[in-house]
Amino acid sequence: MRSIRYRLFFLAILSICLTTLVACDCDDRDEYHCDKYSYHKWGKKGFHCDGWGDPKIPNNCSRSADCPRNSRCKNRQCTPENPGDRPECRDNRDCARGDICSEGVCRRGCKEEDDCKGLSKPCRCDRGVCIPKEDPNNKKCSSNKDCGSDSVCSGGLCKKGCRTDASCEKGYVCRSAVCQKGCKSNNDCPSSQSCHSGACQSGICQTDSDCQKGQICKAAGSKCVAGCRRNSDCTNGKTCSNNACVTEQPKCASDKECDFGKICVSSQCRPGCRQVNDCPRGQTCQNQKCVKLQCQRDDQCQKGQICENYTCKSGCRRNSDCSTGYSCVQQQCKKDGCTSDSQCGTGKYCAAGVCKTGCLSDNHCSKGNYCDGSKRTCRPGCRTSADCGNGLTCIAHTCVKRCRASCDCPNGLVCGGQGICEKPTKKVINCKADCECPSGQTCSNGTCG
Repeated sequence: MRSIRYRLFFLAILSICLTTLVACDCDDRDEYHCDKYSYHKWGKKGFHCDGWGDPKIPNNCSRSADCPRNSRCKNRQCTPENPGDRPECRDNRDCARGDICSEGVCRRGCKEEDDCKGLSKPCRCDRGVCIPKEDPNNKKCSSNKDCGSDSVCSGGLCKKGCRTDASCEKGYVCRSAVCQKGCKSNNDCPSSQSCHSGACQSGICQTDSDCQKGQICKAAGSKCVAGCRRNSDCTNGKTCSNNACVTEQPKCASDKECDFGKICVSSQCRPGCRQVNDCPRGQTCQNQKCVKLQCQRDDQCQKGQICENYTCKSGCRRNSDCSTGYSCVQQQCKKDGCTSDSQCGTGKYCAAGVCKTGCLSDNHCSKGNYCDGSKRTCRPGCRTSADCGNGLTCIAHTCVKRCRASCDCPNGLVCGGQGICEKPTKKVINCKADCECPSGQTCSNGTCG
């Protein structure tokens, strides 16, 4: 009798190990929880799974959860389950915190997020099992769009980094996804410095205003040098000649010593002007000469003209200055002209003041289409995954189904490395469980078929 009981017990354990071969978890997790009846990887105190079966069964037990599947703890011994055994639980509410009801037995597991607190890493509850939460800075990606605003896609994973200068602090610019010291304009530098060759430097000027008194900026991006632009820049009776303060004995030292309508040039009073106040009413100063004004405002010119440099010339300021069907582009009325894409409509864009058919970006295309930049043509397809719906993902402007394992794919397909269902590349696929085979196939003798 005892021999028969041992044989039955051995057959029960053997059947459990065989079911283990097809009870694998198809989720891509880097840590598993062994619930003592499906024999997943085990890192806690209790059962230990060697490969894909052969669990080491304890000699005694304190409750049925310590026993293999289809067994109960009786008199501190694991014995095969009888049809007449009363279940310990009917649902999770019958079990203590940290346990779930599985096949009538309260076993270790989670019911909600709080049950996963206090573990070695942040975890979440997924189908009764505590698994690590995904790190947003280490998730898989194919482009920067798949990552957060403070991350970039590098090597197929999201890594912390910058995309634009705006992501960096003042005094830093974004170079190769890293914030480094540098500048793009003077606004990025302290008041005593200016931006030159991508770095904040002292003594570098763009205009004379960047230099100290007694200095001038001969060329943008150069250093300030001693010099002058006008006599007022000099002291001690010196005058400015060829950007240098020199001592002379002139007939005139400044324009003030000359009569109205004349200026001091090379120590001589000669006809000319420096500014409009040096000329009679109705005239202006151009190239040190007083010339008669044709206009000062647009309303002093005829219709269809504007006032530029005190002269009336054909032109416009705004679209309302042009006839119907014309637009004001670069101060000229042009037929079917434009100044922005919004004036052209869907499927067109504004270039050189003219509406052209095609696109430069997705915004120029209607919904459900994207812009083929190489041909500047709108083509049917998705722009982002939000255009797909039904759980599909936008890849290469095509809505495709994402997968975590081959079990998620249609018959004959496997889950590829990018999480997309595709045809298998190998004719013979090795396996340990059904979920490693193309959908619709099973694992037999280590191969899919």
